[in-house]
Amino acid sequence: MERFREWFEILRYENPAWLWMLVAACAAVCTLAVLAMAPSTAFVRAVGIQEWQTRGGALLRAAYWAGRAAINAASDERPSRRYGSMEGVDGAGNLIASLPDGERWVSMRYRFADLTIMDLTGLARQVAMRRGEDARFEIYRGDQVVVWLGGRPFNIALIDAGVAEPDPHPPTNIVDIAFATYYWNVARGPKGNSKEGGGLP
Repeated sequence: MERFREWFEILRYENPAWLWMLVAACAAVCTLAVLAMAPSTAFVRAVGIQEWQTRGGALLRAAYWAGRAAINAASDERPSRRYGSMEGVDGAGNLIASLPDGERWVSMRYRFADLTIMDLTGLARQVAMRRGEDARFEIYRGDQVVVWLGGRPFNIALIDAGVAEPDPHPPTNIVDIAFATYYWNVARGPKGNSKEGGGLP
């Protein structure tokens, strides 16, 4: 404590400009921390704090997925896209999707791409809540899928719900890049989300 007092006195009298810069930096950090933890209220939404929270959180998540993309195996693969809806999940945690095939609908099974399922019962509940909604399926490596609902990746919603975790050893970084791109667009705001979804173009 005595050393700190001596250091503070030296800074105060010999380098006052640095002291005030330090105080201002600490105040800014504290202010940002308070704003980041501010609850969602009418006032918070009115002054734009909630939008700042959303963008800041999205930027951190974009950095996370971009970091994964940098260390996982690169790939030039492009996903195939199909449209349909989710029906449910099987006992192994695979998604059962309903897709058009000519004039009829067929059920297809896919694994959720870039995920490790942690709670099968919770997974089934999350899928059931979105059953029948219009969905875009981006299919990788034949049997792995990213489901987009309303322009948002359902795979990430499963992580947020606590029923899945990011796959620690994905076969490629292609899905990491898609998720990083989605969050980067969210961080950019309305202009960044002008296109449907946020996956690969």
